[in-house]
Amino acid sequence: MRKFFCLSLLFVIQATDLSAQQNPKYSEIGVSVGNLVYTGPFAADANMGNWLSETGGRFGLFTRRSLAPWINIGLEMNYGWYTLDDANHGRAQRGISMTTQVLNTNISTEVFFIRYGKFHWNNNFSPYVKLGMGGNFFSPEIENFGAVGDDVRLYPFSGQSINYFFGIGVKFRLAYKHSLAIEWVAHNAGTEKMGGVVAPSLNPSNDSYGGLFLHYSVLIF
Repeated sequence: MRKFFCLSLLFVIQATDLSAQQNPKYSEIGVSVGNLVYTGPFAADANMGNWLSETGGRFGLFTRRSLAPWINIGLEMNYGWYTLDDANHGRAQRGISMTTQVLNTNISTEVFFIRYGKFHWNNNFSPYVKLGMGGNFFSPEIENFGAVGDDVRLYPFSGQSINYFFGIGVKFRLAYKHSLAIEWVAHNAGTEKMGGVVAPSLNPSNDSYGGLFLHYSVLIF
């Protein structure tokens, strides 16, 4: 009876260990660096030259949990900034220039087109799409302005909103447990006040912001 009990216990332990080894789920932690650029009512005529002159930086941290080799969910936090200047948009007389700081805390999901992660060493890269939403905290700091019409409202103070975003990217395997991703992401800010200036008579649309991200992560399994 004792031998039977010991053999049964050994079988259960081995089966549990084998099941854990075959489980495709894993965790991921990492850091991000990229740029941040604004498009919206303040910069309705945005072009490549304006984006290059007004873009700022963005840095972040994230953690993700893989549910299957083709999908994960994650939490991410990033901080960034961008500048805006009327002189770049044909309004030198109004003369507004500013820097806006942005802090996001988001939830996201990534869907892969090629299986990626644990047990998929041979697939050393995978394109993916990304969707998410979260808190958007921003603070436009107006540095100077000239002639501002009565139809213009200034918002040189902190605000918050709910942002929604979409992204596309490619993830590369640097080593079995190390990964690098290049990603482009665009956010709907859920507000028109991130530019610090609003003309209500023009029925402005929500601000948008985004840019390129480089993500480095460590896979934990």
